[in-house]
Amino acid sequence: MRLDRGHSLTASDGSVVSVSGNDVVRRAPDGSQTTLSATDGREIIVDGKLVVPPVGTTPRRYEGVLGTRRLNMGNGYALHGTNQPASIGHAVSHGCVRLRNADIEKLYDMVTVGTPVYIY
Repeated sequence: MRLDRGHSLTASDGSVVSVSGNDVVRRAPDGSQTTLSATDGREIIVDGKLVVPPVGTTPRRYEGVLGTRRLNMGNGYALHGTNQPASIGHAVSHGCVRLRNADIEKLYDMVTVGTPVYIY
């Protein structure tokens, strides 16, 4: 489920997940707040569902996980490599298409900026 700036998600435990600045935060019913991060390799999950944070927020920044190349398609989506090739074929991204590094390197050398992309 998407988390957009200015909106929040209420979890079954009563906590509320929202965007504060560039961070995604969870406010517990007791008022305590936790900053949620993907830098430890975990996704943000609320009630068993993957939360897709807004583009530009800290949890959308994954150091070293985009493999050797990235082709941006706009609106936060891209074709890119991965540092975990075994994850290819599994629903573990925020909407990007992950390829093996050798494949994205070949594609990167083949296409030019402005090449139309069709995903079926």
